[in-house]
Amino acid sequence: MTNISLGNYIEIDKESAIGYEITFAALLATALLFVPNVSTPLYPVAIGSAFLLLTTTLVRRMSFLNPYSKDLLRSTTPLLVISTAFGLLYLTLVLGSFTQPYIPFVNPRPSTLGLLYAVAFCLGFVLLYEALFRDFFLLICIFAYNQHLEHQGTILGRIALTISKKSLSSSLLPKSEWPKEVRKIQTVDSQSSPNVSVRIRILHLIGTLLAILGIVLIFSLPLVVFYLLMSMVASPNVTSIIIDGGLLAIAVNYLIVSLRFLYGRYGQTPFTEIASPKRYMYYSLILYALYFIHVAYEQGLFLS
Repeated sequence: MTNISLGNYIEIDKESAIGYEITFAALLATALLFVPNVSTPLYPVAIGSAFLLLTTTLVRRMSFLNPYSKDLLRSTTPLLVISTAFGLLYLTLVLGSFTQPYIPFVNPRPSTLGLLYAVAFCLGFVLLYEALFRDFFLLICIFAYNQHLEHQGTILGRIALTISKKSLSSSLLPKSEWPKEVRKIQTVDSQSSPNVSVRIRILHLIGTLLAILGIVLIFSLPLVVFYLLMSMVASPNVTSIIIDGGLLAIAVNYLIVSLRFLYGRYGQTPFTEIASPKRYMYYSLILYALYFIHVAYEQGLFLS
């Protein structure tokens, strides 16, 4: 089989994509401008994110109308994703702050509760989106399969094929509605591959190991920083560190993945950019840093 073009299954014109980005930005910016201040260090960032969202979508709209500035679409995508991700994260913090007094016995910190809401939001988004539109797992399946073809005969290629098949089996779209090209994915054998040199296999193995190491580091970083912050004010509580660190890692990275899917599916950003490991790490580190500033404030380390 050859690559399956995602463009065949994403029918959206540029005007509609621009309209989607503007509507999404306006909705989130309005929410950020109206919610109360629940974090002294993060509230100015939240207000700034609202205006950054509106400004970025305006610039992207102007770029569409100007044939000499198409590179602006690519260069402004990170601003769009990071401001949207932070805005949603701040809204969950607001929700956590307002609901915290009504949770008896456990008495969690507002930030912990906010992260729990963020994780629930990300998981709920996938389930709700698939139930309503039925193409989330289908598109992930196609994208992963194309990655399998690109890295065929290597460990990464076999992992991509496994993800592709698992995504397809999770799709709520009836088999009778699966595209003809997609149906053949179920019969693809992961062991059947063209001749790949030993050198290429070794390079792919090293790349896969580095990618796994990067994922481990990006998910373990919150645990380390939470430990350092808590050790400044009291004896570190291992359970609390694991819960808060795990929730932050899952919330931030799942949120970024969800937004990359939405902007890739309905916005002007090409869907093929849904997976960009380096960008994921940059986005994650920025959101981690901002959230740790709030946790330090919450712990009374500064601005108290």
